[in-house]
Amino acid sequence: MEENSIEMKSLIKLRDGRTFYVPAYQRGYRWNEEQVKDLLDDLYSFASGKNEKQFYCLQPIIVKKISKDSAQWKTIVGNHPQINQEKDMYEVVDGQQRLTTLYILLQYIIEHTTDEEDKEDELKTMYSLIYETRRDFSAYLQAIGTQTNFNNIDEKHAFNAFQCIKNWIENKKTPNLKASNIRSKLATFLCQDNETEESCGSLQVVWYEINEDKDVIREFLTINNGKIQLTEAELIKALFLQKRNLGDDNLENSQGNIALEWERIENALHQDDFWYFLSNENKIPSNRIELLLRLNKGVFETDKNKLFRSYYEIFSGKESLTEIVKKEWKSVVSVFRTLEDWYIDPIKYNLIGFLTHANTPLQDIYKNYENATSQEDFIYKLKEMIKGKLPENPETLNYSNTKDRYNIWKVLLWLNIHTLNLQLKSLRGSSEVNSPSYKFPFDIFVAQNWDVEHIDSAQTNRLSKKEDQKEWVKVHKEFLPEKEWNEKVTPFELEENWEKCIEVIKEIAEEKSEEEDNRNIIGNLTLLDAETNRSYGNALFPRKRKEILEAIRNGKYVPQCTQMIFYKNFGETSLQNSLYWSDDCKKAYQDYILNELKEYGKQ
Repeated sequence: MEENSIEMKSLIKLRDGRTFYVPAYQRGYRWNEEQVKDLLDDLYSFASGKNEKQFYCLQPIIVKKISKDSAQWKTIVGNHPQINQEKDMYEVVDGQQRLTTLYILLQYIIEHTTDEEDKEDELKTMYSLIYETRRDFSAYLQAIGTQTNFNNIDEKHAFNAFQCIKNWIENKKTPNLKASNIRSKLATFLCQDNETEESCGSLQVVWYEINEDKDVIREFLTINNGKIQLTEAELIKALFLQKRNLGDDNLENSQGNIALEWERIENALHQDDFWYFLSNENKIPSNRIELLLRLNKGVFETDKNKLFRSYYEIFSGKESLTEIVKKEWKSVVSVFRTLEDWYIDPIKYNLIGFLTHANTPLQDIYKNYENATSQEDFIYKLKEMIKGKLPENPETLNYSNTKDRYNIWKVLLWLNIHTLNLQLKSLRGSSEVNSPSYKFPFDIFVAQNWDVEHIDSAQTNRLSKKEDQKEWVKVHKEFLPEKEWNEKVTPFELEENWEKCIEVIKEIAEEKSEEEDNRNIIGNLTLLDAETNRSYGNALFPRKRKEILEAIRNGKYVPQCTQMIFYKNFGETSLQNSLYWSDDCKKAYQDYILNELKEYGKQ
C-alpha cells in the first residue's frame, strides 16, 4: 500500500474550483473571536514583512481524494449539483475549521477589493465547501457578506467570524494606515504562490493526503484520539516515506528500511533513561525524535513549522530525489548514533546529563562535539562547560538567600554525578569499563522531584499544633538513651508540656546550640526526593538517618552523596555519634565538596 503523501500548497493553488466535502463525523464550525483574531494577526504581521519567496505556513489540512467513479462521488454530486464536477473533490479529515475561516476571509476580501466585473470570476475559482449534515451552510457562506442574521449555531459562528474580520480591519486602521490598505495587503498576500517575488510572501498549507486505500474513519479517529498527532516530526516522516521522493527502484526496500530505523530511534528515545540525559523537561513531547531532527538541521526556533519547512525545502521541486532522501536520512541516523555513543559511555552520559539539567541547550553541547578534535577533546570541552555552570566560592552560599538556592542545587547535583565518575574512573584502572551502575539516574531524578534538603533540622521548631508536637516527641524516643530520656524528658512528658519536651530532646541530641545560619550552609545540605523528605519533616538527624537507611534497604534510589552523609562517611570523627550532624560533620562534608570542585576551578 502506498504511503500518505505530503507537500506544501499555496492557498492560491486551492482556489481552483475544487470541492472540500465535510462529512457527518466532523463537528460544526466553532472558531471563536479569539481564534479568528489570532489568525488575522499572524497573517497580516507576516504579509507586512519582507518575505520574498518565504511563506506563512498554516497547520496541516488532512484530506482524502474522492474518486470520480465512486459511489460517494455520485451521492455528493446528486445532492449538490452546483459543484464544479470537472475539478477534484476531497473529503476533509482534519482542518475544516481553518478552511472555513479562510473561506470567510476570502469572501470578505473579494467583496471589498475586487471590481464588479472581476468579482464573479474570482468567486468561481474559489474552492467549494460542502457539508454532509448542514447542506444549507454552503449557501450561507457564499452569501455571508450580505447576511444579517442566522438560523443555526454553525451560521452564528460563521456570522461572528465575518463580523470579527470586518471589525479587526476597521479597528486596526490608523491615520497613516487606511482599512483599504490593510485589505489590499491581505488580498495580495492571499493570491501569491510559492515562487512569489512580492515582499508579502505567500500563505501555504501543509497538504497531507491520505492514500485512497486507507479507511478514512479510522484515520480520523486516530488523529483525534491523539494516538498520532501530526507534529512536525510526523510530517517530516511522511516526507521521507512518500513514494515520489524515493523513486521506483527498490521502493519497498527504501521505505521499509527508513520506517524500521525511524521506529528503532523512536523506541530508544522513549526509554526514559535515554531521554532524560538529553532533556530536563518533565513535559514529555509526543514525538521525541523531533529533538534529533532539530539537531540534524540546526533548527531550534519555535516558529510554526520552521523545522518541517527546513526538510521540505530539501525535497521540493527537485528531480532524482532518491539519493537526496537517502543522504539526508543517513545524516539523521548519524546524529542518533552520536547520541547513542554518549548514552553508552557513563562518563559522557553523566557530564552531558548534568549540563542538560543545568539548562544548557543540547545544541550547544552538540556544537562542541562537532568542533572537537577527538573524544578526549570533547570531554575536555564538556568539563569546561561545567566550569561555567558552577558558582564561584560555594562555601559562601547560604540557603536562606533565595538567590543562592539554584547554585546550591547545581553544586549538590554535580557532586553526586562527579562522585559516580570518580568511582568509575577508579574501577576502570587500565581496562575500559562501561557499567550502567555508574550512570546517574536522570529519569528517577526527574520523576521523584529531588530537591535541596537540610541534613540537620532547618528550624528549631516548626510545630505549632499540640498533636504534632506530641507525635514528634513519640517518634524520637527510640533514638535517645533510655536513662537520659527518663531523667530529662519524662517529667515534661507527664505534664504534656510538649514544647519543653522538644527543647530538652534537642539539648540531648546537641542540636540546640546551632546558629540558624549554620544550618543553611552547604555543609548541612543534600539532595533528596520529595516523598522521602515529606516522610520525616523536621525530624532530628537520627530519625532522618533511620528513614534514609530504611529507604535504601527497600531498594529506593538515594543519591550517592546523600547515602555517604547518613552513613557518616565524612571526616575522622563522623562515626563517633549517630545522634546528630555536628559542626565537625558539616565541616568535613563541606571540605569534601570544596576539594572535589577544585578540578573545575572553584576554590
